[in-house]
Amino acid sequence: MVLLEPSEKRSSFLRYMIGSLALSRMTVVTAKLQEYIERQGVAQIFDYIVVRALKVDGLGLELGRLLKPGGKVILYRAERVGNGYELPSLALLEELEYELPSGYGHRVLSVFSK
Repeated sequence: MVLLEPSEKRSSFLRYMIGSLALSRMTVVTAKLQEYIERQGVAQIFDYIVVRALKVDGLGLELGRLLKPGGKVILYRAERVGNGYELPSLALLEELEYELPSGYGHRVLSVFSK
């Protein structure tokens, strides 16, 4: 599992938690998505990509490059994707809606596939 986080402060916290919980086979990379792709030169290595708090408009091609055939991108959002929203090279499969406990709001998981 690779955790991609552009903030060094948050990356340090994630590394601390991984060590504290004795989790194995996890890596934290401090970089933005585009930097990670350029630095690693990676293609088709992930089965799943989960995205939270990232404006993904225009990143469909990059996300698609990282996915293995049949891979999925899951967007964690506050609302459904609207008409006209698209990620190039990816197709919307489904959207799962739910309410957070204690009135913390509404969330949607938007699932895209190659």
